[in-house]
Amino acid sequence: MIMVLPFIIALMAILFIMRGQAKTGLWLWVLLIGIYLGWCQYHMNDTLAITL
Repeated sequence: MIMVLPFIIALMAILFIMRGQAKTGLWLWVLLIGIYLGWCQYHMNDTLAITL
């Protein structure tokens, strides 16, 4: 479920913007960007444990 979260938030943002509630849609986009930045910080800071 957690991996689907950005897609659900993006869909909700698009639907809110299409319904004319642009302020709510834009706040959802800001939340989405924050989630992406948080996940990038979490996943991109570890060394890759690959032995060749």
